Amino acid sequence: MSKIKELNERRAAIVADMNAITATVEQRSEAIFTTEEQEKFNELRAQRDAVDATLRALEEMEREDMRNASAKVAERKADNNAEIEERAFFKHLAGEDLTPEERAALTMDNSGVIVPNTIQQDVLIGLQGAYGILSAIDMMYTDNAGTMTFPYIISSMKLQKVAIGSTATEGEAQWNGIQLSAHDFSLPIIPVSRTLLLGSSVDVRAALIKLFTELLGQALSEKIILSGDGNKDFEAFLPKVKTAVAADSAAITYTDLVNLKSKVKAPYNQAGRASFVMASSTRDALLGMVDKNGRPIYVESVAAGAPDKLFGFPVVIDDAMHEIAAGNRVIAFGDFKAYKARIVRGIEVATYDESKYRVQGCVGMQAFVTGDGRLTYHEGKIEPIAALAMANA
Repeated sequence: MSKIKELNERRAAIVADMNAITATVEQRSEAIFTTEEQEKFNELRAQRDAVDATLRALEEMEREDMRNASAKVAERKADNNAEIEERAFFKHLAGEDLTPEERAALTMDNSGVIVPNTIQQDVLIGLQGAYGILSAIDMMYTDNAGTMTFPYIISSMKLQKVAIGSTATEGEAQWNGIQLSAHDFSLPIIPVSRTLLLGSSVDVRAALIKLFTELLGQALSEKIILSGDGNKDFEAFLPKVKTAVAADSAAITYTDLVNLKSKVKAPYNQAGRASFVMASSTRDALLGMVDKNGRPIYVESVAAGAPDKLFGFPVVIDDAMHEIAAGNRVIAFGDFKAYKARIVRGIEVATYDESKYRVQGCVGMQAFVTGDGRLTYHEGKIEPIAALAMANA
């Protein structure tokens, strides 16, 4: 017998005893409880209320168990559907016949098949796991494409003395904000060899995830650092920030780096907030550089996952940065969390089966992403990021 059934039967017996007492009282000419009857009735009522409280708790637990069981069934069903979709996707790439269940699991468009959401989500996770500048900026991942606003102050304020009868003066500081919208972007279509996709020695799933994580990471980095013009586009920070100019057009000196650091003021130049961003070739040029006391200023990391350090600040390597050449902005320094960016609704990857790809023994693949990005404070007097520009030739 279940506990709930047992308690319901006990409750029915208690209520029956309560009804018997009231029936006895009602048979007398004066329907008044005796002291003994009142005490017994109160005792039974307290027992009934205690049983009711226990029943409510047990029924809530039972409902919760049912909800959990339903959620587990739904989760198993979703996992099963995802497994069927992935299996169908790779069979489709191989040109194999699909069962009706597998065909129904695929998401089709006019040109081909959409890559399963589980694979697309793993690409997004790869991007979140940090690729170059993407590891340093404030990158957000949202489901909603609505406009996002980030407030900032574009000047500083000083405290004023307050005296009776004095007139308050208006400061120079302004409360402002940047807005992030949601713009659509895509990579060019990539012909991917069917031989590669069908090779028994290749983990095709991992290969696709790695391919699109790297390609999207590189493309987003290039937009954020260099080329985004801000017109329905990411806004690149490197062309906008103030610069320290190197003494030479082809070599960086210790003094150049000190001058770059001095361009960024507190709190954006402080440990825990600031970092350097540069290309790998620029990093190579700094190896072995020492300060005036002969101590290395660039220290390579010996721990897996830990960044190199320059003047004790983390170094982010991103080859979207310019290499050392006359006039190029080659190193950025400051608080890159001041750059706000967003990716909306994850990543979408589509495949194309047109004849022009089939005759090449390929499948066309294309990645799509929706997002935006802006640097805060870039109009203000206290800027969070500066760049080192090489001298003109």
